[in-house]
Amino acid sequence: MVPPGEGGARISNTERNAIAEADEWLKHNQPIPHDWENLAECAV
Repeated sequence: MVPPGEGGARISNTERNAIAEADEWLKHNQPIPHDWENLAECAV
């Protein structure tokens, strides 16, 4: 999570909720890698 005030941009409550949901998801799941090899496998 980005520390408050970092980058000088304010975030909305919707964005704050999305970050909280992502943080909660990561407590129960492994992060999804997004390196170029994995993206190539998915044809993205």
